[in-house]
Amino acid sequence: MIFNNVMGRIKKYFTEEEKLEAKRRNARAYTKRNKVTLANKAKEWYNNHKEEKKTYYELNKRVLNDDEKVLRANYKKKWVENNKAEVKKYNEDNKDRIKAVNDEWVRNNPDKRRVSMLKFKKNNPERVKDIRNKSARKRKLSEPLYKITCNIRSIISKLIRKGGYIKVSKTSEILGCSFDEFKTYIELQWEPWMNWGNYGLYSGEECYGWDIDHIIPMATAITENEVIILNHYTNLQPLCSYINRIVKRGKITAELSIDF
Repeated sequence: MIFNNVMGRIKKYFTEEEKLEAKRRNARAYTKRNKVTLANKAKEWYNNHKEEKKTYYELNKRVLNDDEKVLRANYKKKWVENNKAEVKKYNEDNKDRIKAVNDEWVRNNPDKRRVSMLKFKKNNPERVKDIRNKSARKRKLSEPLYKITCNIRSIISKLIRKGGYIKVSKTSEILGCSFDEFKTYIELQWEPWMNWGNYGLYSGEECYGWDIDHIIPMATAITENEVIILNHYTNLQPLCSYINRIVKRGKITAELSIDF
């Protein structure tokens, strides 16, 4: 009784602001001591009221104005920059969960996804280019058909432009077959040491890597029609990269020099 009276008289000397700060301090201390217990209770409550909470937010969702969206985006960006280590660890520990949430959102919001992607591509052309290049390099390492498709398209386009012409037909039409058929056609001509793992490799030694070679060299083409004809699949073969780049190229250069 005496203690309570003394504490009551002492409290009179504290301002309301000091009393409020003391309550906050005690609350923080309590939360810190019981962090695990409180987290488990919160998780249990959320699991028991998941649908109810979802319905509440859907019914009471407030549409943000443009200024609020900008402020929220800037705050999120700044927070991520200041907590990179925590964000990276969370992403690594929750890869499956994050993927599942993203996939569900994409399925439920195809129109928003399309608009978002178009906006991102428009505002980040260099980053999009970098992402595509990285993805292409990764696919080329594991997908031979994708690799040979990209390479043949590039080779034929460059050769046509080099001749001063414009590519007006699809690569498959110029090639004379589908890319899948062309892949099989090349594989049937392999020497025993050739495989997709050493395609395009070169070390200055024979039987190390191989290229796709034009049997009748492109250097002999004079007209646009000849350029197209020489890129038909029947004029292409797998050839040792050393022979293709050193022996054959040197021979062609010598022959052209003699002609002139």
